[in-house]
Amino acid sequence: MTLEFLENGQEGTTEHFSNGLELGIKLIQPIKDKKVFFSVKRSSAFFNQGIDLPIEKENKGVIELNTFLNTVIKSAEDYLNFRDLDGRSHNLSAAKSELEEIKEIIKSLV
Repeated sequence: MTLEFLENGQEGTTEHFSNGLELGIKLIQPIKDKKVFFSVKRSSAFFNQGIDLPIEKENKGVIELNTFLNTVIKSAEDYLNFRDLDGRSHNLSAAKSELEEIKEIIKSLV
């Protein structure tokens, strides 16, 4: 999602099938100090605890772009470092490669 956002400069989305979350980020154009709209949606299929009513949950907010990107980098580094300590970890080379690509794009923006 973050890589997609950085590449197109407008928006990015991703879905996590294991927990039913849909994450999204969009650049807010009219604001000159570059803020982004961030949202997390949980579909009723994963949230409904056997109730026949449709239940969806969505959290959203606005954050300054640089704060968001710095938080993404820190979180990704923490996650990858934690997973490296886990002897059962699957190969994380794709995630590490994508993190490096994100960092390079951010460097070029500064």
